[in-house]
Amino acid sequence: MNFILLGLSHKTAPLEVREKLSIPQDRIADHLRSLNRHNEIREAMILSTCNRTEIYVVSDNVQRAFEILLEKFSQLATHINVDIGPLLYKLEGKEAMRHFFHVTSSLDAMVVGEAQILGQVREAYLLAEGAGSIGSFFHYLAPKAFNVAKKIRTDTEIARHPVSVSYVAVQLAEQIFGDLFDKSVLLIGAGEMTQLAALHFQEKKISQLYLTNRTHERAVELGKEFSAISIPFENFISHMSHVDIVITSTSAESYLIFEKDVLEIMKQRKNKTMFLIDIAVPRNIDPRVNDVSNVYLYDLDDLKGIVDENLIVRQGEAKHAEEIVDKELSGFIQYLRQQSMAPTISQLSKKFEAIRRAEVVKLLSKSLSWTDNQKNAIDEATQAIKNKFLHDPIMTLKTDGIIEEGHRTIDFIKRLFRLEAD
Repeated sequence: MNFILLGLSHKTAPLEVREKLSIPQDRIADHLRSLNRHNEIREAMILSTCNRTEIYVVSDNVQRAFEILLEKFSQLATHINVDIGPLLYKLEGKEAMRHFFHVTSSLDAMVVGEAQILGQVREAYLLAEGAGSIGSFFHYLAPKAFNVAKKIRTDTEIARHPVSVSYVAVQLAEQIFGDLFDKSVLLIGAGEMTQLAALHFQEKKISQLYLTNRTHERAVELGKEFSAISIPFENFISHMSHVDIVITSTSAESYLIFEKDVLEIMKQRKNKTMFLIDIAVPRNIDPRVNDVSNVYLYDLDDLKGIVDENLIVRQGEAKHAEEIVDKELSGFIQYLRQQSMAPTISQLSKKFEAIRRAEVVKLLSKSLSWTDNQKNAIDEATQAIKNKFLHDPIMTLKTDGIIEEGHRTIDFIKRLFRLEAD
């Protein structure tokens, strides 16, 4: 039995390929069932996100399993004019398990330490379980990977230093205002940064979110998605006096917000603190706005500096996380190898117990005068002889189960005691 992986990710394939090979969640069960129709595939799980599509299987025939997985990826790629072969990576055994731990623990993520991937792996596991495509191996592996991911998040600082510009912006707002539950936010623009900021502010349970964009229809569309109020672009300056936090991220080639605008806004706000974040390139806010009393203005360079500092911290923490993975993986592999010895140990014990019982019955049948005490003494003595005889072979099996070539000990014991025939 071997654990096998074939896949591609943000490290090997561009977005335009990844998005076309991504498998919709409602189609994964069908793909899993098609994999399980092959006799060589004993268990299968598919993980498909915006950053990776990976197929994990358990098989006794490694070469044939890889052929089946390559066929599956080829089927997925029939509609794109790209040779996906060089974009795929394949792993087996210990390295495949290490990769699974890395992915689940967010050590292989585009943003190391982000929390989303753990939920995605858990969902993939539950989906495979619902499809009936996994068995005992994944029931050992997945919970162990989840525990390792939890341990890494608990024992390291890897997830406590944000590296997303949008998330850093939200954290800075928290540093200035404290709790954001009674704060209102205006997002100017409709790009990816703005949408991420909207998502993060939603999580903070702010009192109200406003959106504006040059294309008003787009602002209305995003407003529905994020439960926000859309404002006509030409009116956003007059609305700024009603909000505490403003984030700009548009493609405008000149400033949208000037010092004179903010001076007037602050009069209307009675000098109540205001936080402005300009993550646009070129900038949307006149830098002199930062000179206005009780106004805090951060631009992309300010945020990037914080992000870079956090990246350095995360990289250092990743080394600690790797040590945790190595230790936990070694323990898990040791456990698996000892588990693989269990059937042979059971066979050996059953064979010698059958021999013992047969000899005891033969001995007792030679006389009718055995007392109960004598029968018990014979039973206990033969049990002790059997246990002492089996002690060394069983300990050898358990010990050799920890080393790479443990299967050779299994084969030897089976041949020596002719267990295959039983």
